[in-house]
Amino acid sequence: MTETAITKTGPATIAPAHAAAVRDYVENCLAGNTRRAYRSAWNAFQEWCEAQGHATLPADPAAVAAYLADRASQGAALNTVRVQGAAIAKAHEVAGLPSPVNTAGVRQVLRGTSRQAARPPRSRASGGNRRTLWRPFVQTVGGRFRACGMPLSWGL
Repeated sequence: MTETAITKTGPATIAPAHAAAVRDYVENCLAGNTRRAYRSAWNAFQEWCEAQGHATLPADPAAVAAYLADRASQGAALNTVRVQGAAIAKAHEVAGLPSPVNTAGVRQVLRGTSRQAARPPRSRASGGNRRTLWRPFVQTVGGRFRACGMPLSWGL
């Protein structure tokens, strides 16, 4: 992903010094950690595409949607899935290709992973929800609450 779309397009001849300056600024448009994260995400996408028999550039939007859904269903964090999508979009941008991430189907998958991540877990490792976790406390101290005139139904 070191080649830039700006150096590939345009009929104008640019002096080597200007081309080098443009290349330096374009390469520095992302922080080093972001570039490393995108590189890692892109490599993972390439490996997945190779295993599934899909092309990476240009990537088919259905393949990108399937990849992101696969990552999410394997337990990848929401931000990891988002970085995966951003890396795929950036690789297409750098190659001067339209991004498959901007298609309706891929955007819906990303929205779905966001909604899925926003849902509370179905069961907690601790064995219950907030109400059941507080119940022993309320039962043992309940008499004191009633003696002070505080209601027990404060959402516990």
